[in-house]
Amino acid sequence: MRPIRPLGSMVHVKRDAPNLRSGRLHLPENAVRAPTTGTVAAAGPDCTVQPDQRVLVRAYEGETIGGDDSLDLLISEDHILGIIE
Repeated sequence: MRPIRPLGSMVHVKRDAPNLRSGRLHLPENAVRAPTTGTVAAAGPDCTVQPDQRVLVRAYEGETIGGDDSLDLLISEDHILGIIE
C-alpha cells in the first residue's frame, strides 16, 4: 500500500495485531474483537498526536484502509481516546 498523508484532523493508525490465543485455546478470527491500540503512522496538519505515538481507539471506529484484512485505520483525531505513555 502506498503511504497516506491524512488531511485536516485525520490520523492514520496501524492497529496492533489481534491476539488469537486465550490461554491454550486458539480462537477463530471472527470471535476476536478488533484491537483497540495502535501506533500513529501519519497525522494531518491540525492534529496534536504525532507519528510513532501509541494510542487507544474505539474497537470499531474509523475507516479500514488497504483491504479487508488490513490493520490500517483512518480515523478522526476526535475518536482517539488517549495516548499510551
